Amino acid sequence: MDTTVSVIVPAYNVEDYLPRCLDSLLAQTFRDFELILVDDGSSDTTGAICDRYGETDARVRVLHQANAGVSAARNRALEIASGAFITFVDADDTTDPTYLERLYTGMQDTGADIASVNWLDTNGRNAYDAALAGADGARLYTQDELSTLSLLGSCCGRMFRRASLVQLFFDEDLFYGEDTLFSVCNFYGSKGMRLLVLGACLYRYTRARPGTATSQPFNERRLSQMKAYHRIREIVKEHPAILESVTSMQAFAFWNLYRMLLRSGREREFPAEAKKLRRTLQESRRYLLGGQGLRQRIMFRLYLTCGRLATWIDSRR
Repeated sequence: MDTTVSVIVPAYNVEDYLPRCLDSLLAQTFRDFELILVDDGSSDTTGAICDRYGETDARVRVLHQANAGVSAARNRALEIASGAFITFVDADDTTDPTYLERLYTGMQDTGADIASVNWLDTNGRNAYDAALAGADGARLYTQDELSTLSLLGSCCGRMFRRASLVQLFFDEDLFYGEDTLFSVCNFYGSKGMRLLVLGACLYRYTRARPGTATSQPFNERRLSQMKAYHRIREIVKEHPAILESVTSMQAFAFWNLYRMLLRSGREREFPAEAKKLRRTLQESRRYLLGGQGLRQRIMFRLYLTCGRLATWIDSRR
């Protein structure tokens, strides 16, 4: 049976967080939605929790698969989703009771192709300045007006009009940056797309809990972030305002990735990637060093010229 909104929640080893997430979604003031849960081969009780919710609420649909990553889990849900609007929620996050209602109503009122709400992280900080939503708490952006990638930095906390999607599925070869690429591709992949930004904090994000992709030490999959940013830059190259924001965010992402690679001691396994990271960081130093003190500037240069010494110094801090 078709429904208005499909809510997609991939879940992997989140038994301590999932009930809170699902309770927040099932308490929504907007009722015409399906909730698709994808257990991505969890080794804890996540799968059983999904099944329990599926047995008690007819709106909940449950899928189980062998562990294949968040992109594959989202794609599995997208294959069966029937909603005219789609939103993604991470299994360790929670939503305000009016999350779906305000996104859906805003999109209906404005004809927007994508709508975004503000985030509140577990430390109580907003994801972006609410002023970006304008004085009345909501602003509609065209492709040429958008100047900060933070409004498209994830697929979560957003609602997508299915009929407007240029790319329905996620790239399963990407393990980092795949959600940003999905949002950017669907906003800039076709002319005339419009993004509605709501200033209200309706999504609460759990920052880097143990076991999440963002909290894990270096592994080869992290290098897929380089491919993601390359594709993002290709998509937005005709839009100078957002390209500047992408370049800045890429600089900080690559800086963290490069230091992580050096600290792992595995840079010799990936010489081409290490070289590309160093070159990109040199080209992006104005973003990284702006407003930084002498010590930070010295450490930056040291990482690029004598990485092992830099990591040793950092380990002593």
